[in-house]
Amino acid sequence: MREGRSRWPLWLLAGAGTLALCGHGGGGCGHDDHDDDGDQFICDGTEDPVAPGTEVSGSAFTARIVRADPPVPTVQGAPDADGNPTGLNTLVLTLVDGDGAPVEGAVFDRIEPFTAKHDHGTPIVPEWSEIGGGDYEIRSINYVHRGPWLLNLDVHAGDTADSLQFTFCIRDLEVEDAGGP
Repeated sequence: MREGRSRWPLWLLAGAGTLALCGHGGGGCGHDDHDDDGDQFICDGTEDPVAPGTEVSGSAFTARIVRADPPVPTVQGAPDADGNPTGLNTLVLTLVDGDGAPVEGAVFDRIEPFTAKHDHGTPIVPEWSEIGGGDYEIRSINYVHRGPWLLNLDVHAGDTADSLQFTFCIRDLEVEDAGGP
């Protein structure tokens, strides 16, 4: 079984500190994309469903969702009693080539949850493992707030490399159930 962590660029580590300062009341960030009107958290309806059968294709590979856990993606919650993050998501994907054949032995070089409306990623690096038969499990997918999120995947198998992108709408069910945006 192959396993790994996606490799994140060093600039992301520096960006995490900026996010911590800018995202929670830090002044002097130079923009106001975290205003309180809620519009930046609204999805436009063109997002991919986080459901079995949803697929995205790149130039060489197609990734298809086999299973999502939980079935409805969750927003990061407060740490549990042991300090571990809560609200992490898992996807099982099938990776196939242009002929529809399962791709085995692939390596995920980048797995990046990213919200374009806020121009940031997340502090937790997803991990992956090969299950077999072209199936891969991606764990610790972290969404820090509701709204539209990209899941960027850079993957290679042998000499073939590709970039794939899911677009998901992440909902904060507690906020929505309470009548929020």
